Amino acid sequence: MRTYKEVTTTKTVTEKIAVGYKCDCCGKEQEKRMDSVTMNHNSWENDSIDSYITKDYCSDKCYARLAKDFLEDDNYCNYETSMFDDIEIDKIRALINYKANEKSKTNCNGTHGYSEQEWNYHNNEVQ
Repeated sequence: MRTYKEVTTTKTVTEKIAVGYKCDCCGKEQEKRMDSVTMNHNSWENDSIDSYITKDYCSDKCYARLAKDFLEDDNYCNYETSMFDDIEIDKIRALINYKANEKSKTNCNGTHGYSEQEWNYHNNEVQ
């Protein structure tokens, strides 16, 4: 009967374990999982998959900053099919402009700083 010589090796397995998460906007680290936002456009047809980016954010302030940066990014602002967190680019522009106008208005007469005509137009459009 033939005997075989046994050959052995030692292997070390290294496992990566997430111990925290980092905000893509401000760089702040925290232990809990952060919310994420997806940015993309569909102007390149099948190649549009290359435009998809997902970023993590830790606060509403970072979310707003990512939205503003999205509007200034040439990869997205030049395409009408661009989406930020599944919201069309035109709506993101309107939200950013609304917040900017709201901060600049100091009088509050129940119309949130808009002229009476603008406020009535908006209310009629929503209803």
